Amino acid sequence: MRIRPVTQDDYPALNRLLSDVWFPTRSMAGWAWLLEQNPHQGDRPSGYVACDTQNTILGFLGATGVELVNQRETLYATSGHSVVAAPQTPGAGVLLLRSLLQSDFGTAAYTLNNNALVQPIYDRLGGLPLSPQTADTTLNWITNHSLLAKAGFYRRYQRLRSFKTARSQGEQFARFELPDPAFSPSANHVKPCAFPFHDCPDLAHFWERLSSSEPFYMRRDTAALKWRFSNPDQTLDPIMFVFDRGNGVEGWLIAQVSKETEISAPILTIVDLIALDDAVQSAYPTLVSTAIEASRQMRLQRVQLPFADKATINALKPLLKSSNIHKGHIHAHAKFHQNTDTDMLERNWRLTPFDGDFTYCLRQPPIV
Repeated sequence: MRIRPVTQDDYPALNRLLSDVWFPTRSMAGWAWLLEQNPHQGDRPSGYVACDTQNTILGFLGATGVELVNQRETLYATSGHSVVAAPQTPGAGVLLLRSLLQSDFGTAAYTLNNNALVQPIYDRLGGLPLSPQTADTTLNWITNHSLLAKAGFYRRYQRLRSFKTARSQGEQFARFELPDPAFSPSANHVKPCAFPFHDCPDLAHFWERLSSSEPFYMRRDTAALKWRFSNPDQTLDPIMFVFDRGNGVEGWLIAQVSKETEISAPILTIVDLIALDDAVQSAYPTLVSTAIEASRQMRLQRVQLPFADKATINALKPLLKSSNIHKGHIHAHAKFHQNTDTDMLERNWRLTPFDGDFTYCLRQPPIV
């Protein structure tokens, strides 16, 4: 078994691998968008495959190039995603992750979205929890209790049958209300922002303010937004709300409707939640309250914030009960490269879901 960079010829085999484990597959245009068109990829491989002596693909790992920016410098890192190995060759995943974590490009290789099966491998290879106080936490707000009960019952039924007929029965729980173009948030200082987001000059000004400050933020300029949200496989435009108290945009929330699998209920996943440091305490609960309101209008099962650092959780305390906080496996790891000032970066990197793979790895629901 050998590891090599992914090529265009591998895309059909990648879809077969992803389909076997219920990961979302992509069109050929979707693969090209993700692996060939990222403006921040540079010369780095956008993914790796494990293959045998006949060049049969046995595993895949995506490696998206990202930029972290503050007022003085730009740091480069790699976000890993879609770690998949053929059932007969589980060792492929270990080799692929080692290739990613031991690469010496830029500042770090990391993930915010690994699954429970992969976590021990990160531990073995020296990956450290990223945002260690919250690396095992996701936040959820139920917005459709009836749908929650129905989907839970159906999943238990399929589990009893070992999921043997789950996929053959087609898409379940596929109906939901599309976003209302006339939706007007009830919260003060919040307004919707129409897609495509990169056409709005107010957002560009917000990014200028954000990137001129001391903390490091994932790049959110026009080119970054244009690429991130132009997935050709996207079935529904993302939803965005901005927080503006009259002195320009101070924060925003971007969310996407997603379904984990064919038998899962649709949810609203927050893929970015960001604000100027002095606006976080006001902006975050206001923006998340608006997402909850929108999710109820769309009759989605819940709102999910898949990653939140300690500062975000503290700001959202007015919205949190114990039922909102899910503790599971550690799903955020990083391997900092040699010569990286790890303490400085951990202190100053404002992590949000946008830093991970959620914007391009969520399963897009069909529109029926």
